[in-house]
Amino acid sequence: QAAIDVVEIDPEIERIGRELFGLDDYADRVRPRTGDARMFLAASDERYDLIFGDVFQGRQTVPPHLVTREFFDLVHRRLTDEGIYMMNVVGALEGPQSLFASSLAATLGEVFSEVYVFATRPGTPADQLQNLVIVAPAQALHFDREDLIARAGDNRQLAEMASSLAGGVNLTGTVKPTIFTDDHAPVEYMIARQLRR
Repeated sequence: QAAIDVVEIDPEIERIGRELFGLDDYADRVRPRTGDARMFLAASDERYDLIFGDVFQGRQTVPPHLVTREFFDLVHRRLTDEGIYMMNVVGALEGPQSLFASSLAATLGEVFSEVYVFATRPGTPADQLQNLVIVAPAQALHFDREDLIARAGDNRQLAEMASSLAGGVNLTGTVKPTIFTDDHAPVEYMIARQLRR
């Protein structure tokens, strides 16, 4: 029963959604918007229980203006008191390939009091690329890894994800993260270095 705003910069996506995926069937709940996500949030005073950022095309294309401290401050202001910001990113938990994800988490940590990183493929070696889900609650949740594992019970996949929880904003301690700002967001440079590996 959620009311959902979907912001997509490419108008063709909305057309395809209507034509092939029955978007009109959800017209009472899903409000598609064409435009830039940051501009949409800046022009609105709406507050959300959940904002999910999934604007990256693999790891090659990352809009720098959507990963800065200033953007995350805007996101935080658009969340309800119990709201959560989540994002999906390709990265590693350790080693040189973790630099981008670690920098994202560190930048979020400049605005949010807690930042959690979940590996979606927990059995993957920590220095290998995989999808990571980064979670930043508007208010501290005080997640505890052991408690989450216990709550997962017999759900093996959930238990593995809970056990992959990386606390803190520096994923590894082996790389020095960069705080992304509107004045300094070397995202393309960072990703280009990782693509050479």
